[in-house]
Amino acid sequence: MALYKYRGKESLLDLLGALLYDAYLQHYREYSFSMITHVPLHFSRKRERGFNQSRRLAEYLSGRTRIPHRTLLHRRKQTDKQSKKIRSQRLETLKNAFAIHPVYRHFQISREQSLPTGVSDSPSSEPILLIDDIYTTGSTAVECARLLKEEMEREVYVLTVAR
Repeated sequence: MALYKYRGKESLLDLLGALLYDAYLQHYREYSFSMITHVPLHFSRKRERGFNQSRRLAEYLSGRTRIPHRTLLHRRKQTDKQSKKIRSQRLETLKNAFAIHPVYRHFQISREQSLPTGVSDSPSSEPILLIDDIYTTGSTAVECARLLKEEMEREVYVLTVAR
């Protein structure tokens, strides 16, 4: 995972994606997800790494499951690398770090607004599957899931490649 995430070894995507798909089949095969989303990176971290590893994994899983992938979240503030912090520090750092992507804010603001082409105006009650690369303390996944659940009024399940 470190080679993929920190060293830009994108050729590992197929292997890691296959592991993610196997985990999906083992734990979530029976669920009917409306969409798959991913943990976003701040643009500066994406520039540093060259890609968003969680997004690529989510796109891979979407292709295998035929569940649509959507970028539902964006990162509003850059945070220090979480790997060096304890859980309480991570939770504090991540407060207000994420927001619903502007295209999908209609779920919170008004269900009657005119929406961009291709965006459904009828909310689904089906859950959302959130993809992250590594689950260490769960702080990032918990914060993203909380936001999605509150603002989009959906159940959220999390799937990661590593723990």
